[in-house]
Amino acid sequence: MKKKGMTPREEEIMELLWKENKALTSVDILQKVDPAEWNNASVFRTLKSLLSGKYIKVCGMEQYNKQYARQFIPVITREDYAVKLLSDRGLNEKSIMKIALAMVRKEKGSKKDREELIEELENVIQKVREEK
Repeated sequence: MKKKGMTPREEEIMELLWKENKALTSVDILQKVDPAEWNNASVFRTLKSLLSGKYIKVCGMEQYNKQYARQFIPVITREDYAVKLLSDRGLNEKSIMKIALAMVRKEKGSKKDREELIEELENVIQKVREEK
């Protein structure tokens, strides 16, 4: 059976990478996670799994004392991952648009936020029309 989505541990590392929005080494990650729940081995295993799942990639090296550590960045955005999960559960484009509309209705953001969202949605609609 094909693996669907990430494990909770993989998601935790991905959330950190998405939040930091910059390349991180395993050393950086260990400094930012709960030491009661993570150790060197668990971080390395999780990074290896994310690499094999093509969720992250190596983008460079950083020197720590006399050793080098690989730097990692996400290959997939948080939004693209959410779409993948929804698609894996059988939801299509129309379903996803309905979910987006439901979220907009639920949030009740400021008028400025809603206007920015409307402008962003109009840009998406324009891009879809141009792709035809």
